[in-house]
Amino acid sequence: GVVEAEDADEIRAFAARDPVVTTGIGRIELGRMLGGFVRPGEPAAAALG
Repeated sequence: GVVEAEDADEIRAFAARDPVVTTGIGRIELGRMLGGFVRPGEPAAAALG
C-alpha cells in the first residue's frame, strides 16, 4: 500500500507502531513518489462521437 505523509519522520512513526513491522513479519521501505499530472480529457460529445 501507499501512505501519504508530510515528512519522513511521520512515516517512521507510522512504521514504528505497525504490527507487521514490530513483529518482524514485514518491513517498510521509504521512497518518494514523483509528482504527476492529469491531462485534460476529450469533451463528452467528442468522446461519444
